[in-house]
Amino acid sequence: MKQLISQGSELLRALLPFLRKRDAKKMREFSELVMEQYGFLVEQIGKFQRDYFEVSARIKEMHGEMVVLGEQLREALSMRCGMKDCPERWFPSGEKGGSDAQD
Repeated sequence: MKQLISQGSELLRALLPFLRKRDAKKMREFSELVMEQYGFLVEQIGKFQRDYFEVSARIKEMHGEMVVLGEQLREALSMRCGMKDCPERWFPSGEKGGSDAQD
């Protein structure tokens, strides 16, 4: 019995270094995989940030253009003739006003 235990322990001592190397290889492969995935995610976050800031800048630019167009529209409407029979009055259809124009 003592001899059997001794042989079992020798066998384990012989296999342990091999198992440790194999486990170390698996751990290294797993670590490399995790690092690759981490790198990919960081790259995707960077792309998202660039796209976000680009869209944000475009939205600010469009908002500025809308404000300017609104001001121009208010100015044009304030200059429009308000009299019903005004010959300079324009209608949405593009017709000019006057005595023969219809509302």
